[in-house]
Amino acid sequence: MESIGRLMPAGPSDRSVHRGARRKSTRFPIHGEVRVTAPLAAEGFLLNASTGGLRLALDRPVEVGARLELEVRFDERHEARERGEVVWTREHPDGWLVGLRFAAPE
Repeated sequence: MESIGRLMPAGPSDRSVHRGARRKSTRFPIHGEVRVTAPLAAEGFLLNASTGGLRLALDRPVEVGARLELEVRFDERHEARERGEVVWTREHPDGWLVGLRFAAPE
C-alpha cells in the first residue's frame, strides 16, 4: 500500500484561512473510504488531505489525543495505511468530523 502523500494531486487546493490562522499545509480534496483499525473500529470517509494530516468523517466519536491506525481506499487500485493523532473532533448531524495529524514514522 502507498502513503497518501504519494497520491496527492497537483490540482485544486484549499488555501483558505481557518479560524483566523493561516493553514500550515495546503489541503487537497481527496475523497475515499476510511476504516479505522486500531485502537477502535470505525468507518467513514476521507474529506481532504495535506502533507500534515487528514480530515475525516467517522461513524463514531474518537478522543482528542487518540493515536489511530487506518486504511484508506480511493478506488480499486489505490489503498493506503496511515497512522496519526486526533487533534480535534466535532460532532456533526451525520457522525463526527475529525482532524488527524500524521504520526512520525517509528
